Amino acid sequence: MKKTIVVVLILICNISYTQEIRKYIFIGHPYNFKSYEGLFDLRCVDLELPKNYERIWLGGDVLAKSLKLKEHVEAVDVVFDISNPSNHWVMGNHDAWGFNWEWYYEICNRKTYHAHYEYDITTIVVNTNITPIDCEKLDDQYRMIKNVCDTISESLALIVMFHHGVWVNVPGLLSPSYYSNISKPYWNSNCFNLEQRWFSNSIYPMLKQVKERGVDVYCLMGDMGSFCKSFSGISDDGIHFLGCGLWNSAYYNQQDIDAAGKDMVLIFEHNVEERSLEFGFHDIDSLVNAYRSKSTFE
Repeated sequence: MKKTIVVVLILICNISYTQEIRKYIFIGHPYNFKSYEGLFDLRCVDLELPKNYERIWLGGDVLAKSLKLKEHVEAVDVVFDISNPSNHWVMGNHDAWGFNWEWYYEICNRKTYHAHYEYDITTIVVNTNITPIDCEKLDDQYRMIKNVCDTISESLALIVMFHHGVWVNVPGLLSPSYYSNISKPYWNSNCFNLEQRWFSNSIYPMLKQVKERGVDVYCLMGDMGSFCKSFSGISDDGIHFLGCGLWNSAYYNQQDIDAAGKDMVLIFEHNVEERSLEFGFHDIDSLVNAYRSKSTFE
């Protein structure tokens, strides 16, 4: 009888210590330079992303001309499962080619800017390609961001995703001109308030208020990789700014690749039970090699 009780207690203890860890991956700038028109970096295919990650977040420039053909958008969905509401595709300038937003709407069933809540994580996708030429969309996007920031209170984290380096003049943060492929210091967040239209004086104050309510805030940027593979910084107000990107498909010999450095992706590990979120940058080649080795022995 005593042995039975001990065995039962051990089983109960083992169950109580089982943790649910969810893995999310953010990939920036993955289009393949050697096939300029239609291919993305094939290392993303090797990662078997929908199989190995609960959520896939693309930081933009997935193809050289993503919206030129509907077939391009369909190909992105096949590999990255972007029609899944849990996954996100942030529009880069190469993605926006032709501005055929309707194909994105049709396949993803949402706007190019949107918000989502899942497992205690709130995400916002910002389309930095929208300009004051289209004030209706720009203001609609701004109101969406404001509505989320005004109402969020109990999420573990708010993650806001951008393609371009728009977070200029943020207190305590290095300017994206030092690490992004293209910096957009004069990006307009809205059309109706000319005095509060930059990231630093329109969107950042909202994110600061979210942080002050006890919600961790992360801003992600995907337009990187040409000369800087990853970036991590924290503003004076405790907001995380992270970026990464792929570029090595532009090089034709190993010497240039070695000189450029390793292409990096960003992976989050979310412990649902403990309400914790950890992140780290990972060399995509090492990840691919690990998955290939794992597949060999399975």
